[in-house]
Amino acid sequence: MATQFVTAQIISSVWNGASSSQMIKPAGYPSVLSVPRVQTDVNLPPLKKLAPSDSKTKERLFVVFNPSTLPHDVLEDVFCRFGSLIEVHLVPGRKVGYMKYADKQCADEAMAVLHGRIVNGVKMKVMLADPPREESHKRPRTY
Repeated sequence: MATQFVTAQIISSVWNGASSSQMIKPAGYPSVLSVPRVQTDVNLPPLKKLAPSDSKTKERLFVVFNPSTLPHDVLEDVFCRFGSLIEVHLVPGRKVGYMKYADKQCADEAMAVLHGRIVNGVKMKVMLADPPREESHKRPRTY
């Protein structure tokens, strides 16, 4: 009978959108598992604020992920720790991304620390990105 009550309580809380704090928890189990969001094989510096989105890009890093990409929020968490991160851009359908930095020294430090490291089970190759292509001096097609 108690099992039926607990099952009914869980089902109703799921249907009613109850938070996990409102659900009945068995005695002796922790209410929240303390698993860090970022697990890596390197010691990361503390979190720093992102640079303003209108900052001038001084350096771009190109990152290759193996076997799959990491979520955007995890990448932002990892790469902002070196300071002056402007933006994280993941290329859709590919296992690569770009990190834009407002300070070259911060980008160089991120590259030195994170290249070849594993974050949440994903190995990252971090290198300098090719400079953005400048506008072509060729005449555009007119058709």
